[in-house]
Amino acid sequence: IYTAQGALAGPNYSTDILGTFLYRAFFGFQLQVGDPNMGAAIATMMFLIILGGVCVYLFLIQTRLRRYQF
Repeated sequence: IYTAQGALAGPNYSTDILGTFLYRAFFGFQLQVGDPNMGAAIATMMFLIILGGVCVYLFLIQTRLRRYQF
């Protein structure tokens, strides 16, 4: 998305993804002042989303391994 849309990420940042949104919120962009609290909140939510996905993946792998053991 960054390659196709550039640094501005479309009109009103409509094609922004969490990684670029985190960077823009934490450090600021052009004339906007960064907000470290907002950046930390976005980073925390990204961590929780990834942690949830990893937990589901590990649970599914564990049940699959248990099924194939005698």
